Amino acid sequence: MSATLERGYLRLLNFYPAEYRRDRGAEILETLMAASDGRERPAPRESASLILGALRVRAGLVGRDSRPLVLHVAALALLVHFTVMAARRVSPYSFDLSPDVLIPVAALLGAVATIATWRHRPRTAILTASLAFVLFQVTAWPMAGPSNGEFWQVPLAVLLLLPALRQSAPAPARGVLRHLPLVAVPLAGLDGWAGFGAVATVSVAALVWLAVDARVAMALGLLLLNYVLVQVSFLAETAGTGRFTDTVVSLGLAVVSPALLLISSTTVARRI
Repeated sequence: MSATLERGYLRLLNFYPAEYRRDRGAEILETLMAASDGRERPAPRESASLILGALRVRAGLVGRDSRPLVLHVAALALLVHFTVMAARRVSPYSFDLSPDVLIPVAALLGAVATIATWRHRPRTAILTASLAFVLFQVTAWPMAGPSNGEFWQVPLAVLLLLPALRQSAPAPARGVLRHLPLVAVPLAGLDGWAGFGAVATVSVAALVWLAVDARVAMALGLLLLNYVLVQVSFLAETAGTGRFTDTVVSLGLAVVSPALLLISSTTVARRI
């Protein structure tokens, strides 16, 4: 057996976590060396396969049911999105003796719901998020409604959290999936074409990452359903008006990213 080839495989195995290498490293190395056919270097396909496998292990994809975790991460991202958007509404006028004082309260409750979700307390998260939603809608009435940008995050998050009431806490998110809720911060802070560009950018990145972790695209697709529901609601409101055609175009653009993310991630997840 070639010492050069063995060193090449060992360098590739270093991409795996130390614990994984201790448990299975020797077995993997033995299998690779036995199938080497006298090569002096790892084949390019072997190298790519080992690196991809290491990234999947680091993402926590080995031997776990990912559905509860995807729902948890998507709900967390939606609550972050709501909290940031509610916080953007806070102004010096929010603290006078008027209904506007409920805006910072709603933002605070949104933060509490976010923390509760992160700590796997679904009952607390659902209750505080629902209260935050009610307070925010009372404050924004009559201007707010289903076509308002702050409307759908909480209902979607609550819907995604309902299965957690009967399930144990999922395994902690790892890798890129762990940080996905942070994507909601810039998405909530950008409007118009800047917001569209941000959505397109993160969507493309998630599609590229499909080969490693399809759960990232799936959770992002669930987050972006918020934008689809806003446009559907706006379409219903503008039916029969001159803005109807523009709204249909906006709805089409809003549907593209979540549709691609959810369909592609579901397809990839079934094949792995």
